[in-house]
Amino acid sequence: MKILKWLGIITLGLTIALLVLINLSAIWFRQPDKQIRKQFEKAGIDYKIHRDTFVDCTLRWVEAGNLTSDRLIFFSHGAPGGFQDFASYMTDTSLARTHRLINMDRPGYGYSNYGKAQPSIVKQAKAAQQVLSQYQISELIVVGYSYGGPVAAAYTARYPRSIKGLLLLAPVIAPEGEKLFWFNSVLDTRLARWLLPRFIDVANEEKLHHAEALREIAADWSAIDVPVYHLHCEDDWIAPFADNTGWTKTVLSEEQLELITWNGDSHFLPGRIKDKVDPVLQEIIKNW
Repeated sequence: MKILKWLGIITLGLTIALLVLINLSAIWFRQPDKQIRKQFEKAGIDYKIHRDTFVDCTLRWVEAGNLTSDRLIFFSHGAPGGFQDFASYMTDTSLARTHRLINMDRPGYGYSNYGKAQPSIVKQAKAAQQVLSQYQISELIVVGYSYGGPVAAAYTARYPRSIKGLLLLAPVIAPEGEKLFWFNSVLDTRLARWLLPRFIDVANEEKLHHAEALREIAADWSAIDVPVYHLHCEDDWIAPFADNTGWTKTVLSEEQLELITWNGDSHFLPGRIKDKVDPVLQEIIKNW
C-alpha cells in the first residue's frame, strides 16, 4: 500500500510539474512587446510594433528592417506559434538592409485576439490583407510555415497585389491527408481548456476544423500564378510528406513549383533550417 501511495504522490507531482511547464511555455509562444524590442535593439535593426482593430479582430504585427522600403516579406507562423517562429529572419541584417519585414500574430495567438480561435483560413488570409493593405508595395514575398502555409497560399491567391513568390515551409495543405491525433479529443474538453494555456486550445480548434478549412480554399490554388517554393522534410510526421508534397505537385504546374526535400529534421522550426531558406529567398529576390 505504501508503494502505491508513493507512486500516486510521484505521479501527481509529475503531472503538476508538467502542467506548470506547459503554462510557462506561454511566455515563449506569446512574446510581449518588451521582449521583442530587446531582440531588435540587440541586432541594431529598426522596427515598429503595431496594434490595430479591424472589423472582427484586434491584430498585433511587427515591421522591421528598411522601414521606407516598398519591397516586403510577409511571414505567417504555425500552430501554435507566434513572432518567435521567424524571429531569426526578422533580425537578419542582410534582409533588413533592403526589405521591410512584416511578422503578424495570427488571430488567436500572441496579442491578436489571444485565445479566440479563428479556424477559417479565408478569414486568416483576410487578416493578413488588412495589415498589408496599409503599405505601399512594389514587390512582395509571402512566407508560410506549417498551418501558416495554407494561410499564405490563400492570401497569394486572393490578394495577388505585387506578389513575386510564395515560400511554403512544411505546409499542412492536403485536405484528405489531414488526420487528427488521439490527444485532439482530449484537448477539446472543458477540463483541458481550464488547465492548459489558451494558445493550445486555439491550435487544437484550428486542427479540429483544418480539413474543412482546407477544402474551402482548394480552388484557390489554381489562381496562384507566381513561383512557389515548397520546402519539406521527408520524415515529417506532423505534416506528412507524401500527402502535402503530393498536393502541391497536383495543384501547381511543374514549371511553377520548386520542391526542395531532405530528411533528418521532421517537422522543423523555421529558424532551424534558415540555411536552406536563405538561398531560396535570395533566388526570389534576384528574380525581381
